[in-house]
Amino acid sequence: MAARPDRSSGERDTLERLHEDEAALEQEVAWARSRAAAAIEAARREAEALVGEARREAERARAAMRARAAAEADAARATAEEETRAAVAALASGAARNRERAVARALDVVLGRAP
Repeated sequence: MAARPDRSSGERDTLERLHEDEAALEQEVAWARSRAAAAIEAARREAEALVGEARREAERARAAMRARAAAEADAARATAEEETRAAVAALASGAARNRERAVARALDVVLGRAP
């Protein structure tokens, strides 16, 4: 800083201190900006990690639900197949009994034992 002849020594000292204070403040602001940028970057990385973990957890939950749904579908299919087999067996048994009666009735008609 060039000294101006119209300023007193006290003024020059005050201006010198002000310039030094301004430089120190600029350094502090730069440091604070740097720290803020680092904090923001760390927060961004943490947020990305949280999102990634949430996505992985959602995929695990979706896979578990699909597995449960498949197991439930298999169990329902097995139950339906068993119920169908039981119904077919009941129908076959009933048909066999009806056939015996129908044959006996037809035989009675043919032999003249029935009206």
